Amino acid sequence: MIDRPTRPAARNTLLSAEQIAGLETLHKDLARGFAAALLHHAAITVEPAAVRVEQIAYATFLTKLETPTFLAIVEAPPLEGSVLVHLGPSILLPILDALLGGRSSTAMAPRPLTDIDTRLARKVVELLLAELRQAWSAALPIEPRIVRTETRRETAGGASSFEAMARIKFDLSLGSLHGAVQLCLPCRSLAGLATLPLSLEPGFANDVAGISSPQQPIDVVVTLAEMRVTAEQLAALQPGDILATDRSCRGTLSVEADGVRLLRGRPGTSAGRKAVRIEQRVPRR
Repeated sequence: MIDRPTRPAARNTLLSAEQIAGLETLHKDLARGFAAALLHHAAITVEPAAVRVEQIAYATFLTKLETPTFLAIVEAPPLEGSVLVHLGPSILLPILDALLGGRSSTAMAPRPLTDIDTRLARKVVELLLAELRQAWSAALPIEPRIVRTETRRETAGGASSFEAMARIKFDLSLGSLHGAVQLCLPCRSLAGLATLPLSLEPGFANDVAGISSPQQPIDVVVTLAEMRVTAEQLAALQPGDILATDRSCRGTLSVEADGVRLLRGRPGTSAGRKAVRIEQRVPRR
């Protein structure tokens, strides 16, 4: 009789279907925000694809990683345990190439990372963690930070082999190149969070319903800033003059529907057009 190795089973699988759906919703914001951050900070245009969440044993997660790899071990208090962030080489290497001024349009063969690659990859992960902090802000304020990075999955550590993890995965496209970004969070640190499903907030839906009927077009206005000037100052304005406001360029913008403030967001671009990325909902009182 031949003994065959079996796939590790995740211990203490604790997340409900509703919580998994909530994680998917929450990390859709992360995927979009990360793409916007790469465009804003590094002029790299990537397109995020669907977010997928599954519960998996930690050892299984590690064995599925591409090699060579880049893995960041992250603390995110008040969440317990380590969060692992993995950028697959099929998308990480083209991003690093773009950061160094290249514009490769063909797949790059996996290779060990240089010291420069590792430092740049760490900065890319820091952009991702900033968006992770923002995506989680309405559910649970977290403070993620990189503890260390690894280029070999064998040295990752961070959890026992059979611990149940929530693997969150989304694909990125850079031109014709594709690859995955993965986050791995201990299920035990998520099981008690009842606020994860953010997409089905009945209060916000009721607020919108109170403004207009479902098929009625609604005027949406985004306010950049407000200021007061005298009539004399207004009359003196000429083309080329600058109206400087007291609003920080890092602040969020008010988004109103038919005169009712419901959302806050940040300015940006999408497909060459002005756009606003929604950051949070502002329920009516």
